Amino acid sequence: MTTSPPPSRRFWTDGPGGVLWRSGATAIVALVAAEIAVLLVIFGYGILALAAAALSLAAGLTVWRRGLLPCAVVACAISLPAASATRDPVRIAPRATGVQIVQPRTAAEIRPSYRQGFGALVVDLRRTRLPSGGHLSISARSDTDRVIVALPRDRCVNVRVRRTLLPAPGDVERRALRLAGLPADPRMPAYMVSGFGGPGPAPPAPAFPATSVFSRISGASPDGHAVVRRSRDARAASLDLVVASPANVVVRDFPSSVGLLNEEAWQQVSGSQWPVGVETTPNPGQRREAWAWKPRWSAADRRRGIPRRWARWGAAVVPELRAQAARAAGYCASRGVLAGYWATAEITGRSATVYLSVNGVGRVAWTRVLSDGSVAPTAPAIPVGGAV
Repeated sequence: MTTSPPPSRRFWTDGPGGVLWRSGATAIVALVAAEIAVLLVIFGYGILALAAAALSLAAGLTVWRRGLLPCAVVACAISLPAASATRDPVRIAPRATGVQIVQPRTAAEIRPSYRQGFGALVVDLRRTRLPSGGHLSISARSDTDRVIVALPRDRCVNVRVRRTLLPAPGDVERRALRLAGLPADPRMPAYMVSGFGGPGPAPPAPAFPATSVFSRISGASPDGHAVVRRSRDARAASLDLVVASPANVVVRDFPSSVGLLNEEAWQQVSGSQWPVGVETTPNPGQRREAWAWKPRWSAADRRRGIPRRWARWGAAVVPELRAQAARAAGYCASRGVLAGYWATAEITGRSATVYLSVNGVGRVAWTRVLSDGSVAPTAPAIPVGGAV
């Protein structure tokens, strides 16, 4: 029995076998080079990708002429994705992932600009000694995540915020980032500060990257549009913020007790939604189902003292809601600003949901939403302040 001789060396160099392995090797090298080129462009080193493409083509023309075609394929694989990524203005600083928190102690330690590549950026100024009547300018940018600027809760600060919405990575960039094991999409928190804008139920949280300045939410403002918030103190320090992010931006004062720390498990910034989540006294219906609110109290309800329980709850919760609205308005808010902030307690009934709202100066408003979603012009009088 005769066996065919093994392929000669010439078969693997100049024969069909050589064409096969050279084609496969060229394809693998071209794919890897293309992904690396996209990453270089995203990180701002596109000139290196172009230099690598030119070097590959020059090597095929001068040093290894038999490999001109593979070198040309690699050069095209580098140039075309790099050119596609260049058209997309996404640029990411090659920094470590995670949440970057900066806490300058004095105004002299504040840098003109802060930037984070992968992860949220927190500029914590709560313990910074800001000069009275002084003016500071800070540029804060996160290429892939949120930006949070924490102001002191016990000092007045005038704030001017200009926000730039950065583009999210495109398909080519996301694929390259995923292959490199890097986060490819902007992180959005599961909730966004919403409400405080008026009496009644809070509007739904925006589905777009939003800007929240002292709990007032707006869409990503066009470049050059500024959100200004002035305090009532004429000697307050002024802070000019230029913020850039593809995700949400939060600017407000925070108490020192609120820990803006990195939660590694979720890559979130704890406490950034304050004062949302500050609990008030639960109403009687939340304590016991039999004490639920009704449009009219029966004689049996009155004998059981249920209306008096609601009266006591109203007397306790109104000042709590007023304080919550004042917290949302921020320290040093003027009376006019306080009047525009509302905190609301929801009361679920059998046929309707009633919202008790109190603004920062103590005005009380009622809103009744029926089961079909319609809003009643007037709400039934739930006792507040002890009156039944």
